[in-house]
Amino acid sequence: LMDIHKEALQLAQEELDEERRANESRRSFLKYLFHEVRTPLNSLSIGIEILNRSEKLDVVEQESLLMMAGASEFMAGTLNDVLSMQKIE
Repeated sequence: LMDIHKEALQLAQEELDEERRANESRRSFLKYLFHEVRTPLNSLSIGIEILNRSEKLDVVEQESLLMMAGASEFMAGTLNDVLSMQKIE
């Protein structure tokens, strides 16, 4: 009976350790997402915003910047969704 109890405790401890590793892996992934995706995305958004202020753009350039801004916003929204889902878990 004592061996069964020890074995059950050991299995529970192994499951806890595995859960801790999984949580650490999620945290590392979120840090990666934030740094490697969010930071350049913010830089692109700022650059698009600055270019949009130019009065020297022709119609094609304005439309291109509008498409880029839309894509940037979509990517930011998708990233925010992923980060929100991770917070829920």
